Amino acid sequence: MTRKWMKRQIISYLPVFFLLTFVLLTLMFLSIAQLSKNAVIDANGVFAKHVQQVVDYNLKTTEHLVLNAVQNNENVKPYFQQEDAHERFFKRYQISNELTKLKVNSIIDSIYLYRKSDDKVLSENMFTPLQEFGDQAFIQERLNDSKNGQKWSNVRIFQETKSADSANKVISFASRANPLSGDLGIIVVNVKIKAIEQLVNEMSSPSDVSYASLIGKDGQYIYDAQLTGDSKQLHEFTSDYTGWKLLTGIKDGTLYQFGSWVYYVYLSIGVLMLVLGTIWIIYTARSNYRPIQSILGRITRLSTKKGNLFQDEAADEFTLIEAAIEDLFERVTEYEKEQEEGLTLKRHHILKDLTDGRIILQEMEWKKEMENLRLSSEFTFLCSAIIEIDRNAEFAQSYSKRDQYLLKFVINNVLKEISDQYPIEIWMEWLERHRLSILFLSQSDLELSETHIANICNRMVEWVQNNLDFSITFAVSQCSSDSREIYHLYEQARTALNYKSVKGNNQVIYQAQINEIKQGEAYKLIHNLRYLSYYYRMGEARWKEEFEILFRQILDDMYAKSEVFYIINDLINHLYREIMELPDEFQTIWKRDVMPKMNNMLREMETVEETKLLIMDVLLHAEQQFLELRETRKHHALMQNVRKYIEEHYSNPELSLNHLEDEFGINGKYLSFLFREEIGVKFVDYLSQVRLEYAKVLLLETQSSVQDIANQVGYTNSMTFIRAFKKCFGVTPGEYRKM
Repeated sequence: MTRKWMKRQIISYLPVFFLLTFVLLTLMFLSIAQLSKNAVIDANGVFAKHVQQVVDYNLKTTEHLVLNAVQNNENVKPYFQQEDAHERFFKRYQISNELTKLKVNSIIDSIYLYRKSDDKVLSENMFTPLQEFGDQAFIQERLNDSKNGQKWSNVRIFQETKSADSANKVISFASRANPLSGDLGIIVVNVKIKAIEQLVNEMSSPSDVSYASLIGKDGQYIYDAQLTGDSKQLHEFTSDYTGWKLLTGIKDGTLYQFGSWVYYVYLSIGVLMLVLGTIWIIYTARSNYRPIQSILGRITRLSTKKGNLFQDEAADEFTLIEAAIEDLFERVTEYEKEQEEGLTLKRHHILKDLTDGRIILQEMEWKKEMENLRLSSEFTFLCSAIIEIDRNAEFAQSYSKRDQYLLKFVINNVLKEISDQYPIEIWMEWLERHRLSILFLSQSDLELSETHIANICNRMVEWVQNNLDFSITFAVSQCSSDSREIYHLYEQARTALNYKSVKGNNQVIYQAQINEIKQGEAYKLIHNLRYLSYYYRMGEARWKEEFEILFRQILDDMYAKSEVFYIINDLINHLYREIMELPDEFQTIWKRDVMPKMNNMLREMETVEETKLLIMDVLLHAEQQFLELRETRKHHALMQNVRKYIEEHYSNPELSLNHLEDEFGINGKYLSFLFREEIGVKFVDYLSQVRLEYAKVLLLETQSSVQDIANQVGYTNSMTFIRAFKKCFGVTPGEYRKM
């Protein structure tokens, strides 16, 4: 290949260049022609506005001239008033002369005055009754005009007398005389149509190009330009003053139409030339493409060839194309990197589908899928695990999103490095924001596989604790030799992680250990919740003992996180209900300070031990506030003495409000009110609660009969005791003793 090929290319594309140059020049001339055409339209628009302004100006001038003369002339004004019989003939003569003088304006044909008082008409030529006047119909029309406005009429025929031989085409203006003084008569001005025609002709004649036609509101021509078929209308205006329509355009529209026709013809030719040029370029490019086929033989050699292709300064165009092919290989490499990123995303989705159970792979399907994902498919045992970042809320607040991604990347790399030291392949993805899902593929026997996985997990937990500012918890499933069990293995790991709240953070939790634990039943703790809440409301120190018993029971019975959440939420609700029995001041403190904190602790619960300490701290602080509030109350000490007296003399069957009234010297009803206000429970209910609590102890620790126990705690009737016991605890005393 030589530079002759470049010359062939230049010669091939020269016709296209000339065609495009011709098209561009043609479009330039056509644009100039279009600009000239637009200039003609604009000039005609100026002419139209000038004609309209001149016609309106002359009519307005005539209107103001006549109205000012008639209404302000001292000789004319008296005509519409009462006439003096001695001077009437002379005054009419004067008025006629004044009307004749007003006709100095050449466009006025005639002027006459109609007086309504005697139904007479006065013009410059005659004074006659309306019935004998030739323009009677026009006056009647104006008299019947309810709008009483000033306006110009359409074209009409005017005769001064009914018997006149001649008549003139006029347009008329009629106005009420002295409208402020009442309806005295009408002033009529008739303007010659010929004068309007002459006015328009004078404005159209200088150019002899533009024309103008006037059309009245009734559609009749006031002035017709008498055009030929070659004319072209360009503008149409309607006067705001007369309401007439003005049509303007050019008299000879042939050149205008020809210019438009030439413009569109040449534009079509230009578009056609562009299409032909495009076809020519495509044809030429295809013809000259054949030599490039020789480059295809170079592509294979370039894939293995090394060195700089630009060392030869005399290299022709195809050497540059070879360099472009090298660049293409670089782009292919980048594409392969992108494919690798896509493969990472695919691995993420496949592992999620496997752990969610949406995909279950048979042995052959497993091998094929692992091959597509470029992962090892060989294993003897599978094991699923989950890494959860402890205190995820704090982790999210302490680190930016970028730092979080970096730390997760570090965890991935460290786990991969630790796993590489054992005969175990690892597949891991962050399927959840704070959880890393892991699949261990071991080629050892079961015992050795479990040992290796345990070592990896323990070393990983230890490394994070020693090197990072946060900790992680591992949850590990049992091992299986079947790829179809991945979903069940992942569920085992997730179940084991659910016991993190009772097992604690920063450790490895094995599903095998969880299976050996006999879990407690949450409903058995309801009595603990009830007593704890009751003692807390009463301000008794026993609530702390019940609190410790409750959380020790949760830890001992190994409740799952969901059940721990339910138990603590139930504790919060029990406390709330008990506090709502106290006066408003106590309720306000609880709703404002205590309840929001406890709900927030429940939402952010990480482990049972941490939650226990936080809740205890809040309850102790609230207890101190309640104590200070109780001590400020006037009857606090007295009611505490009453309460102590009840707890010491509960076995007295005579213990009642009357008894307390005698003992403490306070009205029984008032004492009951104060007791309810201070303790938060009625006297009767409190006494019953104390007696039944002691009855429970006797039922458990003695062999006394129900009747004897009832008598010992202050009940004279055993049936009353049994009903009260069942109402409070849900079972009879005998059933309680058996339980």
